[in-house]
Amino acid sequence: GMLRLGLGLVDPPRVSPVTVAVGLRDRNAPVFNLEQLAKADRQRSVILLSDCFTTTYEAPLVLATYDLLKQLGLEVYVSPPIATGKPLHVMGFLDEFAAVVQRNLVYLDQLQQFGIPTIGIEPSMVLTYRYDYAQADRGSPLTIQLPQEFLLGQGDRFGRSVQHSTYRLLGHCTEKTLASAALRQWQQVFQFAGLSLEPVETGCCGMAGIYGYEADHWEMSQGIYQLSWGQHLPTVPELRSVYLATGFSCRTQVQRLAGWRPLHPIQALQQA
Repeated sequence: GMLRLGLGLVDPPRVSPVTVAVGLRDRNAPVFNLEQLAKADRQRSVILLSDCFTTTYEAPLVLATYDLLKQLGLEVYVSPPIATGKPLHVMGFLDEFAAVVQRNLVYLDQLQQFGIPTIGIEPSMVLTYRYDYAQADRGSPLTIQLPQEFLLGQGDRFGRSVQHSTYRLLGHCTEKTLASAALRQWQQVFQFAGLSLEPVETGCCGMAGIYGYEADHWEMSQGIYQLSWGQHLPTVPELRSVYLATGFSCRTQVQRLAGWRPLHPIQALQQA
């Protein structure tokens, strides 16, 4: 209630009770610093660039990503969460956004020098680095991959799952627009594990970043959701576990309007 009055936000997501930091400590994850990265075996290491949303609100997803990569025999270095500045960009604070970009580029360039593959979970974050940061005037582009882009090259590390469920995948708008192969790539990764995955043709979930949280947009956000996502998602709880969504905002929107949260494809793979 307070948030609705004070910030004009409706139903903001809840903070994860088990933090990423605690989960990584329990797993004896390597410390993330430049010294450690310099010593890493780049053939079997991967950097997971954390974003503020999944780290704060979906710790289980970040930890499942760590666990999946470890199960594939990789050493995983998880960065502290980085704010991409995307909301500043969306809201038109372009000078402020440019300052965040410059600061982050200095840091990201340091990480890239080790030649370790770098991935991010959240499509809107990875694609902000790929497209919005590319506008910054500089020499080398950042090579930050979506998880499925990286996993496509790791086919021989997968074992076959004994499960036979067919998963259904609902994509994130930005990802479908800017990385149109994204859903097909997830299908291929699931095939490595002997699992089948069918993309579901959907429109926008109605969240659109922070838009759907703003009280003024609440009705509109709900309307957009009901037009498409609301029609495709299961009404019986038994079927929920096979519906997967790649976008943080999309998972949050389903949680908010249907009372349950779809898993990310990484979580389904890791569990299988």
